[in-house]
Amino acid sequence: MTDKKEVYSQKYLKLRKQSIAIRVLREKGPMYRAQLSKELGVVKSTASSVVKDLINLNIIFEGKKITGKVGKNPTLLHFNENYFYFLIVIMTPEKIFLSVCNLNGVSIRRHETLFPEYNNALDILNITFSNIDEILSDIDTNKIRFIVVGSPETFDLKTKVINWAPYVKDWVGKNLESIFKERYKVPVLVEHHVKLETLGEHWKSYGSVSNMVYLLITTGIAAGVIIDKKIRYGNSGYLGQVAFLPIPSEMEHRKFENSYNNIGYFESHCDIKYIKALTEKYLKENNSDIEISNFDAILNLYKNNKKIKDLIDDDIIKKLSTGITTIIVMFDPELIIINGEIVRFGQNFLKKLITRVDQIFPSKCRICYSTLNDKAGMFGAIRYGLNYIKNNIDNNLDFFYNI
Repeated sequence: MTDKKEVYSQKYLKLRKQSIAIRVLREKGPMYRAQLSKELGVVKSTASSVVKDLINLNIIFEGKKITGKVGKNPTLLHFNENYFYFLIVIMTPEKIFLSVCNLNGVSIRRHETLFPEYNNALDILNITFSNIDEILSDIDTNKIRFIVVGSPETFDLKTKVINWAPYVKDWVGKNLESIFKERYKVPVLVEHHVKLETLGEHWKSYGSVSNMVYLLITTGIAAGVIIDKKIRYGNSGYLGQVAFLPIPSEMEHRKFENSYNNIGYFESHCDIKYIKALTEKYLKENNSDIEISNFDAILNLYKNNKKIKDLIDDDIIKKLSTGITTIIVMFDPELIIINGEIVRFGQNFLKKLITRVDQIFPSKCRICYSTLNDKAGMFGAIRYGLNYIKNNIDNNLDFFYNI
């Protein structure tokens, strides 16, 4: 009589070989049973037994037979990349990106929506849910097995509760993991959207770089840090929250001391809202009736009005260069990537910024604009989802059975 321990061991070994078979076929592409048996280190008959259940479950499928003149015609085994999907939800302060991806990270459906200005958290969530329902309207929702959510605000790493939200205040106290899990009944992976953007830039454009900082300058300023090719969080998840850097040359200490209750000192003196206020102040002082409705209006003035261009360059580059130099001193990165609306000021703005940084600090650090622009978060979330799948294939032996 076979005891329970032996049965468990046999089941474990079978699941282990099946996990390896899934990983091999997923990473190396279709192959014959004979090839797979070599990858598994077992005889061909054992390999066939290993994949039998996977074929019945449609995790693996057989392709067309390869015709030949001699012997039995073999068939290729394929990993079914559409066995299930995962959903990406990137919520930034300005917009939402949605993508439905298969098991190889290929996006089969995408959607993008701008948020109306001055929404509260409930409005943003309702807009998000409405767009998710639309993108999933003709997809079998049972095939959506997990969701990657890019949080628009900073949250506690242990509780997942948002604890800092300078622009939409009522984000504070909300738990996006619980909210999405309750609505869609699947595992939910929450990460700060800037961390995902950092991961996306590194994965798609700078995979050979070991240490880099991703700096997002838009409505607000935030950063992500890669050290030894891994995204880093620090003790409480605040690593990279450069918004709080005390950078202006003439420090207003009272404002700095109160910055936690506002938006951060660096952020309040360098982001797009500050640039808008700086431009409006100049226009008012010069009795101009030009209205600044959006960043495009600022950009138009920057390109066509030398005085405004010089004003923005002198003020913003001075402060940004001080902040970036501080970041270089703290992290000593090989590379700093800048993204956000600030990049629309163009290459001359960047060259002036680099020159200023080089004048302040002797150690050379490459500084460049993003290559992915507003798609960085989407690519980062795909990478995050693929890492989750790989980790489960390698370590959770019945991942495909019980997810």
